[in-house]
Amino acid sequence: MDKGHKKRIVRLIAPTVFLIIILSLMCFLRYIDASVILAIYVPIWIIGMLAARLDKIVFASVFIVFSGIGIIAEYLIHVSNGPRPTMAGAFMNTLILFLGLILGIVLQILSKRKLKNNSE
Repeated sequence: MDKGHKKRIVRLIAPTVFLIIILSLMCFLRYIDASVILAIYVPIWIIGMLAARLDKIVFASVFIVFSGIGIIAEYLIHVSNGPRPTMAGAFMNTLILFLGLILGIVLQILSKRKLKNNSE
């Protein structure tokens, strides 16, 4: 294994561990259960892994991390709403996930440009 390959693996393991810790915490707090994880967060993680397989490590890392940040924001909004829950938390989660998607794409493009400029 070369040094670059090890670096890519570490860049994927860290966001994955972050997401697992956040999802475990949300399960412990009884905010989500396994069905939510399987229906929403496993496909998000799979999208990240497919992107990583296509050598889009920056996009994959940003997308996975933002999915964890989104569920944290959703939970905090849900708690602040008290006994009258609204869909504001879910909308915030979706917005953060969408921002992660856009930011991941932009950062991936900038990363590829930087690598291309350095190689020339």
